[in-house]
Amino acid sequence: MYASAFFAFVRHFPRECLAALALIAFAAGTALVPPMLLGSFIDALGGGQFVIWLGIGYFAASAFAGLFESGQDAMIVAVGQRMMHALRSRMAAKLPKLPAAYFDRHEAGGTAALFLKDVDAIDVLFTDGILSLFANSLRIVAILAAILWTSRGLFVLLCVALPVLFLFTRLVQRRVLAAQSANRSAVARIVACIPETLASYRMIRGLGVEPWMERRYGAMLDDGYHAMDRTNFYDSVYSPIIKSAGASVVAVMMVLAAGAGPRGFFALSVGDAVAMTAYVLAVFEPLEALGMEIQTIQAAAAALGRIRAFLGEQELPQAQSHEGTKTSVADVPCIEFRDVTFGYEAEKPMLSRLSFSVHSGEHVVLRGRTGAGKTTILRLVAGLYAPQSGEVLVGGKRAADVLPRERRHLYGIAGQAFSPIPGTVRDQLTLGESDVTDAMIEQALETAGIAAAVHALPAGLSTPMEAAGLSEGERHLLGFARAIVYDPRILLLDECTAHLDSGTEALLLAAIRRMVEGRAVLSIAHRWSAAMAETRTIMLGGEE
Repeated sequence: MYASAFFAFVRHFPRECLAALALIAFAAGTALVPPMLLGSFIDALGGGQFVIWLGIGYFAASAFAGLFESGQDAMIVAVGQRMMHALRSRMAAKLPKLPAAYFDRHEAGGTAALFLKDVDAIDVLFTDGILSLFANSLRIVAILAAILWTSRGLFVLLCVALPVLFLFTRLVQRRVLAAQSANRSAVARIVACIPETLASYRMIRGLGVEPWMERRYGAMLDDGYHAMDRTNFYDSVYSPIIKSAGASVVAVMMVLAAGAGPRGFFALSVGDAVAMTAYVLAVFEPLEALGMEIQTIQAAAAALGRIRAFLGEQELPQAQSHEGTKTSVADVPCIEFRDVTFGYEAEKPMLSRLSFSVHSGEHVVLRGRTGAGKTTILRLVAGLYAPQSGEVLVGGKRAADVLPRERRHLYGIAGQAFSPIPGTVRDQLTLGESDVTDAMIEQALETAGIAAAVHALPAGLSTPMEAAGLSEGERHLLGFARAIVYDPRILLLDECTAHLDSGTEALLLAAIRRMVEGRAVLSIAHRWSAAMAETRTIMLGGEE
């Protein structure tokens, strides 16, 4: 399953992959030449000018082998980066097509990890996994073929030794992986503990529980230390054992070659012995990498599965444009619910056969207990969800059919807290849209009642947001200005007066009354205010 998913990514880059495979093959072939020439050079010592040419050939072959190996590594990295760019682009294109229900089921951190850690794991899978596994396997096969050509006895000896060493490599890699996993878990607990402790330091100090926190933190440090100590142990013993095994094979080869006759099973010339020594030592380097590459492939398989599941997520139905058949606000309500039934879980409906309408110039307030479905109604109006039955209409068409490019002109949305973005005060209003003019900004600021405060800033609209020093109420008003900068027909306000004092609340309600003109306003008010007495109220889920 994972192999098919991986090769589905790879098939989009056939030329790059073929070029990488060709360089891998050339690198494996050219790596065989220098030891052969060195062995011939030694056997031909005293042969005059011919020996000089063998020496020159040896150095040239070594240079070409290094060049092809460098080209192989560079091509693997380049192809891997292109693939990861394409994969992240494909995932980014998928993200806006996902329904809101996806984000209810998945934490933001988990989705971000898909784009960062999991895609990086796929990159490692390709560069340090699949291609490197192929390169090192091909290199071992090529070396074994050269050894078989020269000495069948040494070939048999290696065929006995290599499987044992490979199994040993796999055992060590598993132990190292388990130790590293334990260490990562311990580090994660430590990282989580530090901000929690700092956030609770008043309680810790006030109750005098510092010794308990110290013991708790110390236990986490000990877990990480012991796990890393195990990793260091395996790392320290593995390389000497592999090198000792290589030296032992060479020693056995020399002893057997010395005792063999000129035509014996292990017979070697002096030059052949030098070449075979180089080949035997060269086998153990890719053997060590081979164990790590198989581990890398196994570790990345889970990431590949998660990315495949993400790309297979059900997408939003394609919205249908109704341009050319627009209905005037006077003909139909701006917002209309017709027998709407909806629940985030179909078997547990929050809204049952709900019907109401909101016309232009009307402010309707949603009230009810927590969990009655107030915020859910705003989400349905915004087209983030589709009802299980009934219809949610905006301007006479289904909310789900509103195209992305139409939404900012149709909806203005403000929540309980203002969410700033990096940049200036102007950026908070334009959100990077170049078609927002100064006149549109000025009108929005005046309507929201925040124009005087913005113009009083040191650089006006060009003041960096973090240096603006706006109060909580002024930030709320700036959020209103952002919501209406495109003069939308519908305003959706989610408990904008929550957590505010009565004075700031009065300012916000006055701004809402100004914004009602020519618009339909649907708002949530968990706390009732006398200033809302003239607005129409829809009570959800019974009296509070």
